Amino acid sequence: MKIVAAYLLAILGGNTNPSVGDLKTILGSVMSNAPILLNLDCDMYSNDPMVVHRAMCFFLDPPLSTIAFLQFPQIFPGINKHDIYGNEYKRLFHINPLGFDGSLGPNYLGSGTFFQRRAFAGKPSKPPHPELVRGQSSCMNGGIREPTCSEATMEAAHAVAASNYEQGSEWGSTIGYRYGSLVEDYYTGYLMQCEGWRSAFYSPPEPAFLADFPICLLDMLSQCRRWSVGLLEVPFSSGPYGPSLSSSMLSSRSLLCSLASDPWIYLYTYLFLGSYGQDMIDYIMEGGTFARWWNDQRIWLIRGVSCFLFGLFDYLLQRMGISISGFHVTNKDVDDQVVKRYKQGLFEFGVDSPMFFTISATAVINLVALVVGGVRVVMQGDVEEMMAQLFISGFAVVNSWPVYEAMVVRRDGGRMPTKITVLAALSGCAFYLASEFARRNWT
Repeated sequence: MKIVAAYLLAILGGNTNPSVGDLKTILGSVMSNAPILLNLDCDMYSNDPMVVHRAMCFFLDPPLSTIAFLQFPQIFPGINKHDIYGNEYKRLFHINPLGFDGSLGPNYLGSGTFFQRRAFAGKPSKPPHPELVRGQSSCMNGGIREPTCSEATMEAAHAVAASNYEQGSEWGSTIGYRYGSLVEDYYTGYLMQCEGWRSAFYSPPEPAFLADFPICLLDMLSQCRRWSVGLLEVPFSSGPYGPSLSSSMLSSRSLLCSLASDPWIYLYTYLFLGSYGQDMIDYIMEGGTFARWWNDQRIWLIRGVSCFLFGLFDYLLQRMGISISGFHVTNKDVDDQVVKRYKQGLFEFGVDSPMFFTISATAVINLVALVVGGVRVVMQGDVEEMMAQLFISGFAVVNSWPVYEAMVVRRDGGRMPTKITVLAALSGCAFYLASEFARRNWT
């Protein structure tokens, strides 16, 4: 109800399109002065009545006074047996936070988080920001907290909800949730750690919080597309990410160039198999299964040619002023047939989407490359020359089986739309003809 009240206050204050940050500002400045705040998404709920008690053990420990927030893992009940869409996000929500816990701590994951209110008001070595203190004192009467619906509280809330309240202030830059990225949770947690705050991760045996998740492939990809735009906004608005971004691009370029030199391919094959093996071991040791790990690495490949690619285009268009990305709530309400197919482990491709075209076109191109390469090896015996290419194409083809199934085999409502199947097949053939023409003219 407080969220609804904050939204209505924002509208009455002249802010006709309040953002998530606007609502959090209203809630955090005048409707609560608690020293500890709990942040939960609207589709997340508590599963442990002792969770507050457990969290206080961290914040009330003097050696941990610089902890800005305590992050609990996000856990999703109802995921199908083999987690075909990688909705568990085991690395993001479980494995990586455990590793970061020995350093400055994990980043803020957007929900299931207890915050120290003081962390929103600047560095731990400095006194609280006067703006935050003023927001609290405006609702006090002789040191006594005014009721939420009192006249003084409502007046202060109306002031905060006004569309011009943050103009000329430090809200969103040095105090409160930080603006400038669609992933304001990641950005806020990162800047808090830059200011000197630490964080902690706690994964109790009994899940503290449970949440819903998207069971449609398009909904999952759309969510990741929004995240990718936000994550691109972070490094280009803060310098420390620049060197790592450049080095990662350089490493990828070196890998592509090395495929042409035979001695180096063995090194990269070893690194590929070693990293995949280590990733599989980490995944299974954290309670996963081989089938879930395989589906998880496959969905990362699918994201690479769909939501990450389109997220990059969205970001570039946004930087050029052509398109501005907005915040869209992920759809998690689907019909019974979609739920049935999800429980059966079938991918949902039943709607037209440009992202499905790039996925299917990539699958067709790799299949054509594998077939043509295999024929060339049989006819000409170019095993050494074609080994790396056949391995890469074969690996992509194995991972693309759900796509081929949706394009050719399936006849249910989740099959690939005919238009996308035809366009993907034509693009695969065109790509092969163009590459064959280039090969014959350049060699």
